Amino acid sequence: MKFFYKIMILLIVMSSILPGNKQVNATSKKEFLRIEGYKPNQTVTKIPNLADIFQVSTNQILVTFDSQVDLNLGTKASFYWIQSLSDKIPTGIASLGSKSQFNARNALSTNQVTITKVQGDNNSFLLTFKQEIPSNKRFKLAVRHLHAPGGKPFDGINGVKVFTGK
Repeated sequence: MKFFYKIMILLIVMSSILPGNKQVNATSKKEFLRIEGYKPNQTVTKIPNLADIFQVSTNQILVTFDSQVDLNLGTKASFYWIQSLSDKIPTGIASLGSKSQFNARNALSTNQVTITKVQGDNNSFLLTFKQEIPSNKRFKLAVRHLHAPGGKPFDGINGVKVFTGK
């Protein structure tokens, strides 16, 4: 009988120190993730900003953002504006003149440009214009209303860059 009591006491002591019997604290897990650099919804909350533009050919411009862009929005011409900095009336690839204000009516259209995603992340897009970019003319590219994939709609400017046709 003594042997039975010894085993019972041993089982009680062992069961109190087993890790499976401790309660899990969910707040400590979240705190650990924050310490490790995890940020919830990091991609969703970041607004893409225009980082760079580069003229690839006589009728193409490569547009790069600092973070991923929703693919359906990034390939829509109506989210891009090209302003001529020398002509009051838009000419060439420009959708608005030098004195015009940006609005939905003077955004680029599919009649003027085709926009495709560049391989890799949704950070870069190629704008292929139906006509050549006039050389030695200055233009301003403005991008508005783009957000990250799965992000909330953004009603603002993603960036403005000035470039000269080559």
